Amino acid sequence: MRKYMRRAFLSGGVLAGLCGVMAALIVGSDFLTRDTIATNSAAKESAALRRVFGEAVTYEDPVLVEDRDYSYLQKYWTVTLDGTEVGRVYRGFGRNGYGDVSLLYGVALDFSLYNVVTLSNTESYGTTLKENYLDPLSSASDKDAAVDEVKCGATYGAKLCRDIIREGQRHYREAKAK
Repeated sequence: MRKYMRRAFLSGGVLAGLCGVMAALIVGSDFLTRDTIATNSAAKESAALRRVFGEAVTYEDPVLVEDRDYSYLQKYWTVTLDGTEVGRVYRGFGRNGYGDVSLLYGVALDFSLYNVVTLSNTESYGTTLKENYLDPLSSASDKDAAVDEVKCGATYGAKLCRDIIREGQRHYREAKAK
């Protein structure tokens, strides 16, 4: 009996040691890559930001959206052209049972939708969502009508994108009403 217990404890100790080493490797790799990942993410966001309203406008410093009534909104930039406000760019993030989506999108002064840029799309039907909803939305002449055109195999992802966009428009409308 003692022989078997010693073997069990020895096996358990070896496995616990391996788990400890693996945990240390994961923490170490996170520590080493965290700054690089943050830098690359900020660069991607900055490049995408310029695609929403273009290069000719000025993007003010971002403002965090901390109001719990807006669960999808993370932050926004006020956009000006020659000192006059022309709209806002919102960063929205949403998650459902099929993955998550992160978008940058512009809302013009009349609260209409401007350009939409996808930062991340990990929906299980992410390619379908991109090809059948996000790409047509980006190229649509009437983007507001296209937001409600949810006819693709990734319906839940498209509805999530629609809700993220509509929440930004509501936020801007309510801010202007004050």
